[in-house]
Amino acid sequence: MANSGFDIAPAALADIIVADLRPKLPVLDMFTTLAQSTEDRGTTIDVPFISGSDAATFSKASGGYKDAGDANVSKSSVSLVHYHATRSFDASELAAWGAEGVINAFREEAVAKIVKRANAAVAAIVTNANYSSNIVIAAADFDYNDVVDLDTALDDLLAPEQRGL
Repeated sequence: MANSGFDIAPAALADIIVADLRPKLPVLDMFTTLAQSTEDRGTTIDVPFISGSDAATFSKASGGYKDAGDANVSKSSVSLVHYHATRSFDASELAAWGAEGVINAFREEAVAKIVKRANAAVAAIVTNANYSSNIVIAAADFDYNDVVDLDTALDDLLAPEQRGL
């Protein structure tokens, strides 16, 4: 029976893979800080977005913390999706490599497959239609100078330094 000699529970292996995923999915950090969910996949949850004015300088003479900007609260509905990369190992593979060897060899491949799938799902949502300026630059015309210009423009807009795509 495949995987019968495996001495690590699937949930523990999943925790190892999730820990490896976080640094490889910076694009998701723009949207969430929760890498795991207790919700069931396939369900839809509402994610709140709270925005408002910029941070203010504290002034005791002006009333301290009483000077507060208005909050804008909105939400987005997100359908939870569960991606996995599952492989079957027979007894001879487990005997030759041992459980730890199989896990270490499997981790990179599993993470790469899940990252590819998650990035494709996020990129499919972010389309040119999401932006007010529909400027399209052909890949052949997009070079290092354009990347520097884009980085400068994002800095000027005070965009987060960690940029996933």
